[in-house]
Amino acid sequence: MKAFLKDTAALAIIALSGALLIQSMSSTSIASEAPQAAASDFVVGTVIESMNSGGYTYVYLDTGAEKRWIAAPQATVAAGDQVKTSQGMAMPNFKSASLDREFELVYFVDRLENLSADSTAELKVEDIALPEGHPDLSSLTPAAEKIVVELEEGHSIEHLYANATDLAGKTYSLRGKVVKYSSGIFGTNWIHLQDGTGTAENGNYDLVVTSDYSTKVGDTITVSGTVALDKDFGYGYRYALIMEKADLQVEE
Repeated sequence: MKAFLKDTAALAIIALSGALLIQSMSSTSIASEAPQAAASDFVVGTVIESMNSGGYTYVYLDTGAEKRWIAAPQATVAAGDQVKTSQGMAMPNFKSASLDREFELVYFVDRLENLSADSTAELKVEDIALPEGHPDLSSLTPAAEKIVVELEEGHSIEHLYANATDLAGKTYSLRGKVVKYSSGIFGTNWIHLQDGTGTAENGNYDLVVTSDYSTKVGDTITVSGTVALDKDFGYGYRYALIMEKADLQVEE
């Protein structure tokens, strides 16, 4: 029980710090940028080994291109099974107290599908009770309506995606609402911003912003930063589109 509580506390800290962020985020094109890194939304591979602990199933997966550890809500898998997962949130140097083991890199995912099972059942965050403190990988949901009024006519997240190639290397300003915030990752703060424009299907509704300034989830802010394309920070953090070193102002 003590070990489980230690894991829970560690995961809660990770969730608060948002070490990712950031599914959250990657893509094969600007139009499909997402908070996780890799060429697609999913990873498929063969289970080398697995173990259950603290409400999670830890799986060592061989994708053919690489071998990686993933941690999913507890599921039934065995060595040799073919499984499919979401890209997940990369957690470098994660220590599992219940396993008494440190992982150099583990990807926390909110879904796991055993393709070798007779009846595959995909685990989704909305269908199951995740272990307490599980990193929030489902918070980046698109708004059903416009969240904020545009800073200037045409200055929106959707417009930025549509014109990203022309705007690369330039300063761009817009207004949005903070839907996810992670502080002190790679020496900067990470913000996920939405303004109600764009769609999940087109992958142009959520903007990742880095800044030395602080904010919090729920704030409406104005940001002004440099537009960058195809940024790879390592450890699985790759972005097709990102706004860097942004000045920001929190609105009352």
